[in-house]
Amino acid sequence: FDSSAGPTATPTPSPTPTFTPTPQQPTATPTPSQGLTISGYVRANGVGASGLVIQLLGCVPNCSVLTTTTTGAGGYYSFTHLAQPGPGESYRVRYVNGAEGGNPWNPNHLYYWVTGPITNLNTRSPQATASFDVGDVALISPPDAYSGFLPIAFSWQGRGVGGDHYSWAAHDGISELCYVDPPTTATNFTLDLTAASNCGMFYFSTYNWYVYVSEGPNFNQGFGRSGYYRTFMITGAAGARERRDPIEGSNEVQVTSLDLPKGLIPTGNP
Repeated sequence: FDSSAGPTATPTPSPTPTFTPTPQQPTATPTPSQGLTISGYVRANGVGASGLVIQLLGCVPNCSVLTTTTTGAGGYYSFTHLAQPGPGESYRVRYVNGAEGGNPWNPNHLYYWVTGPITNLNTRSPQATASFDVGDVALISPPDAYSGFLPIAFSWQGRGVGGDHYSWAAHDGISELCYVDPPTTATNFTLDLTAASNCGMFYFSTYNWYVYVSEGPNFNQGFGRSGYYRTFMITGAAGARERRDPIEGSNEVQVTSLDLPKGLIPTGNP
């Protein structure tokens, strides 16, 4: 991050964002620090989550970890002495479940959570609040390793956190094929023949399914992913037509993956 306190600061041309506290000049009387602060509370299903390692990300727009801290009593955290974001720069706060984020794996927590971009930091408003909840989304049906005819009804348990929206998603082990975008307040999704065909799914192939949760009706306000996934296989559907495997044919419909900021998502799967 550029350390200038002026409103026209530009990003430092470096692959890894850096940041420095605003320098202070000695005076005859103490001068308040001009460093900026991001603070808030981390909760898990509404209860303060203390002892969690969380990361401060600097994004220009790609994100890198700048520093880490640990939540205290009631889940409170604070990142202080931050530089003012320049044009095109922002901060984000991230929790990662498991060793990659410095936390032991907790089956009751989301796989990860990333706040929306934080840019409202300046000398007139020196503190931003970014509170969030890492309670997991419990998958209900179908059970793991399910196989059956289309349509298949998927459902999950809402977290009861205000503002929560959900997006069902499926993965073939390489990329995401199906998803709900924008996320909605519904806690169920039905995969029918039309949806499976449009997503390029095939019979007798194994797919993972899981749920994204977002803090509002779009992913830019903060989002996470369920801590676990389940698998399913499509064994047939009324009215289905035979389709060639994409390795043998080139007439399959190309689909795009969910447009999430991939640099913020941990690698691997729990």
